[in-house]
Amino acid sequence: MKRRYDAPLLALLAAAGLLLAQAAAADYPRQVTGGIEFSYRDPAARQVSWAGEYNGWSTNATRLLLGDDGVWRVVIDLGSGEHEYKFVVDGNWIADPSNPRTRGEYGNSWIKVAGDGSVVEDTAGGGRLPSLLNSQLTIGGFYYALYQLEAVAREGDRVLLEKPTHDINLALEATLNPSLRGLAELNIDNIADPSEMWRTRLNLQRARLSLTRPSFTLDLFENVDIWASDDPLRLVGQVGTYAEDYGLDAAGALFFGTLPGKVTVTALAADAGLDQPYRPDPIRPADSLGTAVIYSYVINAGYRDDLALEFQRVFGGAELTYVGHAKRGIKPGNLFVQTGSIVDTTLTRVNYRTVQNNLVHGLTYRQDWTPWLQTAVEYVYGTATLQAKDRAYEKLDGESYTETFQDERSWELQDTRGILVTAAIDLGESWRVALSHRYQRNRNTYDHLVEDFPAGVAVPDQSAAARSYALALHWARGDASYRLGLEQEEFRFEDGLVWGDHFWFADGWMGAGNLWIDGDQLPLDKYGLVGYRSASVIRQSLQLPLARGKQGDLDLALSASVSATRLDRRPLYWDLEQEWNWRFNPDWSLLYNARVATYDHEFLDIDETFVDHFVALSYHVGRAATLSLGWGVNPYWLDPRTKTFKPHGRREYLAEQGADENALRTNYSRLGALLLRAEDALRDVQRITLEGRFTF
Repeated sequence: MKRRYDAPLLALLAAAGLLLAQAAAADYPRQVTGGIEFSYRDPAARQVSWAGEYNGWSTNATRLLLGDDGVWRVVIDLGSGEHEYKFVVDGNWIADPSNPRTRGEYGNSWIKVAGDGSVVEDTAGGGRLPSLLNSQLTIGGFYYALYQLEAVAREGDRVLLEKPTHDINLALEATLNPSLRGLAELNIDNIADPSEMWRTRLNLQRARLSLTRPSFTLDLFENVDIWASDDPLRLVGQVGTYAEDYGLDAAGALFFGTLPGKVTVTALAADAGLDQPYRPDPIRPADSLGTAVIYSYVINAGYRDDLALEFQRVFGGAELTYVGHAKRGIKPGNLFVQTGSIVDTTLTRVNYRTVQNNLVHGLTYRQDWTPWLQTAVEYVYGTATLQAKDRAYEKLDGESYTETFQDERSWELQDTRGILVTAAIDLGESWRVALSHRYQRNRNTYDHLVEDFPAGVAVPDQSAAARSYALALHWARGDASYRLGLEQEEFRFEDGLVWGDHFWFADGWMGAGNLWIDGDQLPLDKYGLVGYRSASVIRQSLQLPLARGKQGDLDLALSASVSATRLDRRPLYWDLEQEWNWRFNPDWSLLYNARVATYDHEFLDIDETFVDHFVALSYHVGRAATLSLGWGVNPYWLDPRTKTFKPHGRREYLAEQGADENALRTNYSRLGALLLRAEDALRDVQRITLEGRFTF
């Protein structure tokens, strides 16, 4: 269920802004060595100048310099007395957002400098008092519209016009002073909010409040991709298929600062759960098996809390990093299968609430040996434990029960440990090679089910291990680039492992399941490899600018992947995608994208090649607006969480036909039939789209 973002959050951020505004009183203009320092925050600006009485209101005589923190600064040796001025930002005259004092019909900023060169803090002589309303406010947004007409042969040759999509995003960014900034994004989506466009609500999509000081940075965030830890495995953020930073579908606080001894620390505390409150189902018999009745009691996941710490210390060319990530409330729900006699139907115990706690530690040592050779070693250890609170029920008559509370209990579910070794080699200015080797072992225990096993039957203690090798080669020169990626994975499973556990162990980063992976997504080229003891995937991509000149700009992009159980065996799956993009004049462009996918898989019972195409003619209104007419399934899909376009359109279409991770996990024996049906639909689709994008 999707997280809701309601008006109380806006009130919370506003209240936090008022408090932080007091803590972050305007620091500029301020006295420094050499004069008065002025600042202006806008990392996107191309040029910022200071214009005032001091330099005859020149728009380019006194320029500010942009720092790494996105702040423009300049130091001016002003004499004592009062001075009026403004900033000139890319040709626009702007009053100093960090200085609350203005005067005159043009609203010029002004300061008073004492004889000792300090800035006089009183406000005598007019102007305005410090206030949140005196901030610099930037308004921007994005509007996306999609009209889609599709001929559906499988529904009696019907032609369907899908409900038009109108996705409106409005971003409000306020600079309260150089230390305090706020961001709020509002959204109208008539598909996510199932109603007519004029009836949909303006919902808060994401928000962020940032306090920046010389010694620390504090961010309060809601649904913002805000952080990825700095260790090679990215124990926090950049996990899963889409490798997104941490913060989406989460709300919390992120702190970054420096401790004595040049140790940098990052701390995260967040609620990453879904808006899914606890609603227990009634106790009921679920099935009858001979002389026993099996009961169940289901509770859906309702929350998850995340805590993370990262400490980092640099020693010359070496770097030592520790990352700890704790997740609580991962999978609340039913863990006990209860049985009773048909004669007296006594239900002895029903699980009331469970909480899973995952804790993972990572320690990394990195070394720059030469300007062209860097290595890193990371050791990871993690555990998963289970806490449960039970209620004991005894059936009296009919549907009546008595209940007594039981003590809270705790069990170990799993432990995992592994090591990753990487090396990066720069071969001149154009070539870069990265090598990695990873080993990981996971051990599952089932102590929480001990009372459900018959007397004398040992509780299983199962383990699995994965070893992977990877090579990545990257070449770049100008606008041209080439990438080659090779992954070879070896798995070791115990024979008693059930399919669900087998999939779990085969899932995750580079093919090995682990505690620090959120979600259960696999790339499409690994679908047919799940269940084997080894897997090999080769991926390549090539970007080439073919033409530049009077006939326009022509670019070619090629990508390919090949999957097999081993490098020396025949491929089970391969695909090739080509994309031609021709900008034949400043206003018009033509895009052609085609994919060829071949399955040769005995177990999935597929031996067929599929070809699908997409073509789009686009009219560009400058850089701000594009109108496109397309045919086929657009490979570029608007991600509803990030509101960015990602090249996963075909994957999303296949998922709509039932070929997704859920089918892979729960119905692998029928995955071949599902893939065949989905690929047939993708190949035969007849779809016309009219798409509009407008940025303001």
